This record gives sequence, C-alpha cells and structure tokens, in this order.
Amino acid sequence: MRARGVVSLVVLDIDGVVTDGRVLVSAAGDEMKFISYVDMDAIAAARRRGISLALVTGEATPWASWIGGRLGIDRLVVGAKDKLPTLRSLAAEMGVGLDRVCFMGDGDRDASALAAVGLGVAPSNATRAAKRAAAVVLHSPGGGGRHPRAFRTAGSRARCAPEAGRRKAAPQIGIPFK
Repeated sequence: MRARGVVSLVVLDIDGVVTDGRVLVSAAGDEMKFISYVDMDAIAAARRRGISLALVTGEATPWASWIGGRLGIDRLVVGAKDKLPTLRSLAAEMGVGLDRVCFMGDGDRDASALAAVGLGVAPSNATRAAKRAAAVVLHSPGGGGRHPRAFRTAGSRARCAPEAGRRKAAPQIGIPFK
C-alpha cells in the first residue's frame, strides 16, 4: 500500500488531456490542436499556488514545445511513448516519489503509468485500458475546458482527492478520497 500524502507533482499528457485529442493538419503538414483557455487558466492557477507541473507527450512536435512554454510548465518531456519509465525518471529528477505524483492520461500507453502513480486520473473518453488502470475516471472527456476543477483539485495541496470524477480502487492506492 502506498503512503498517504499530498500530491507534489502533477503530470499531464497533452493530447487527449490538455487538448481534446483533435488535430487539424494543413496541406503543408502543419498541425493545429485545440486547447481551452479555461483549462489553461486552471493550469496557470496551479502554477501560481506553487504546484510542480510537467507535461509528458509521445509526440515531438513544435506545438508541444510551444504549449509547454505558454503554460510555464516546470518540465516538458516530448517523444515519450512509454510513459512509466518517463514518469519514474521525472519523479526522481524532481525528488518526488511516484506515490506523490498525480498523472492524468488517456491512452493505452498511459495505463501502466496511471496504475503506478499515487493518483492516476483518466478522462471519460480515455481508452478502456487507461480507465481500468486509473484510480479516478472523470465525468468529462479530455480538453475543451471541461475539467479545470480536476486540474485544480489534482494540483491542490489537499490530500489526493479529486472532486470531479467517480472514485475507483481507492483502497488499492492508499490515498484518502473525500
């Protein structure tokens, strides 16, 4: 059983979590993705409260670097197809145990990381594997300004207690839920 405690690091996947997962590709191959100012404001508010935030994405595009800079993220990891080894390295680099990490992911590649962290969160439109591995499945899909409360709650100094989702597997991760 993991130690009870506060979240020290919030890690967000980009596509399908920070964005709604859609991508518009021009004839020249330029990508445009959709991100809501509501979600951006919630992430910025967590940063202002001193919460350490990281973005981890399997993509290695200029857009990922731009959004990391725009949001003032502490750490951006691009090209991370397998999220669990990346989260382990990131947590060690930032001096945080995995049990104090909240990770929000939506894909099959996120499932092992969702199961390994102190608080794994998946949006409602995540893959079946991601939802099974997550401790909490949100009522709303990723991106689109639909879950700023989840960003705020996951990034709060309170106990790992997301208010914007259905509870699941709480005894397995040893983190109290309100």
